Amino acid sequence: MNLERRSHIGNEDFIKLNWLPVSDRVDQVTLCHGFKMHNNLAPKYMSEHFSPASNAHSYITRFRVSVNQSGEPCSDIKRYSLPGVKGFGQKTFAYQGCYLWNSLPQFVRDSTNVSPFKSNAKLHLLERP
Repeated sequence: MNLERRSHIGNEDFIKLNWLPVSDRVDQVTLCHGFKMHNNLAPKYMSEHFSPASNAHSYITRFRVSVNQSGEPCSDIKRYSLPGVKGFGQKTFAYQGCYLWNSLPQFVRDSTNVSPFKSNAKLHLLERP
């Protein structure tokens, strides 16, 4: 990138380089921690505030039911219930981690290894508006 000194690099430049903007990179790191917690690769203290949506209640809701590849509803056990917080509480790792994890497509959450998860999460973050 032939830039002058003190040039501004915008989101368009990051996209050209296939880089994530800083805020999306923070989201990717948060998602990687969520993946490690979900697969028991992280310390126990990190995952104690993440409770699966299936433990929240036994009612069938839109949140607890997803659609599989054939279009049939199925219970999604790979989602987390969001903590009931307001204001600055929504900026915490416990809230953002659950929120971002639940916003991922199912195929990204189904990853079995960290490396493919990172690349799929990056593609998802690059494609979102």
